[in-house]
Amino acid sequence: ASEHTRIGRRLYRVGHRSRKIHFVQPVPSAEHAQLGWIFNCVARMGWMQRMTQWKDKAGKNQQNASLGLFAYPSLMAADILIYHATHVPVGEDQKQHIELTRDIATKFNHDYKVDFFPITEPVIEGTRI
Repeated sequence: ASEHTRIGRRLYRVGHRSRKIHFVQPVPSAEHAQLGWIFNCVARMGWMQRMTQWKDKAGKNQQNASLGLFAYPSLMAADILIYHATHVPVGEDQKQHIELTRDIATKFNHDYKVDFFPITEPVIEGTRI
């Protein structure tokens, strides 16, 4: 089965019955990187420092860790929000990334006094929408 079929089955198992599901296969583009940069300017250092992935991989040697590792969650938020996704299927271990995505969208919308980015919800296997 295709990846889209597998995802569709997972969404069905967790209770999503909408006929308005749109699957988007991200295509690397300049817009993703540009939005990632904007989100780097919106996100707060404290938010990024709390990311489990950063703490696990950088460990006690954070001064020598890559800036790319530190900023990666902003790029992931850009990959989600560039499509104005409202629900994203993730594993429990990725829920923190969706929470950061929500924080970034909320701050962007607040700072620019717009209702532009949706507040994305995680869809975790075994839960109902």
